[in-house]
Amino acid sequence: MFKGFEELKNWDLTSMGYYSYLDFKHLEKLKTKFQVGVNSEYARDNNLEPSYIYKYSDNADWRHYRVENHLSDVHEKIKKHNSALYCTQSETRDVNSQDSLLYLNFPLKHIRDDVKNTMWGEFDYDVVDEFMQRLDEKNCSNEEWIKLNNEFNKKYPEKKEEQYIWNRNAALDLHSSFKIYGQLNIPIIDRPFDMFTGSSHTFFHSCYLKRDYLRLFIKVPSVEVVGNKKLLQSWYSLLSPNLFSHGHYSESKIFYMYYFDLKNEKIYYKKYPKEKYKPMYDAHNRIPQDLYKEFSDLEV
Repeated sequence: MFKGFEELKNWDLTSMGYYSYLDFKHLEKLKTKFQVGVNSEYARDNNLEPSYIYKYSDNADWRHYRVENHLSDVHEKIKKHNSALYCTQSETRDVNSQDSLLYLNFPLKHIRDDVKNTMWGEFDYDVVDEFMQRLDEKNCSNEEWIKLNNEFNKKYPEKKEEQYIWNRNAALDLHSSFKIYGQLNIPIIDRPFDMFTGSSHTFFHSCYLKRDYLRLFIKVPSVEVVGNKKLLQSWYSLLSPNLFSHGHYSESKIFYMYYFDLKNEKIYYKKYPKEKYKPMYDAHNRIPQDLYKEFSDLEV
């Protein structure tokens, strides 16, 4: 990690503006350690060199302009592992430069065995589990990656919107990256009331590999007070049932809720049956402030 990130400790706050500075500094450091392929949809569509400077394009959104970095470990001109997509959080997350971010080395032991999917995943956990276990047997080699992809595509040929369903929205390229190199970036949770609606791929692969912690930033929610933003001292956050679905969306049986007490530097959590998710989600602003007293304390 870039030195500026290493200086952060649990419960430290910083601005999105400073995070962006660290974000791009960290990317430059990674470029000294990997072979990097750089591109963007905008550059491809217009036959241009990828750049952070661009022109207006009809029907384009932020994904169209975002610069994609594909990190590869190349030795003697041979790619050792499959390339991993790396995009800066500064270009990906919806956070204003003056917003405050909370840094946490977030514990995973209490939840990692329950995580079976990504937020938008439509894959069967058992299938991707087999893929990743077999890839691990060959030390995540690029040659094995290509071989297994071809094998599984033939075995499970069903597609949806041009994606194979067996690995749809699993971001399997992250598995090799996490297993071989560890956590390369620090995600931002830009929807603090719905944790891991974004960055769910990072969350899934960290839990799959039984990591004890995931370094992350959470956008601190705020309220308008006389035209100025005032940070909330506490808030509840729900983790969608989709993250715990062994198969597809409808197969989940649970969800998690957290209570963040920023003022007293405490986190509490509780696992609920899926049936309570929608009522709690719909009544989020009316959740009793003392509900957390029946939660478990999460040691950070």
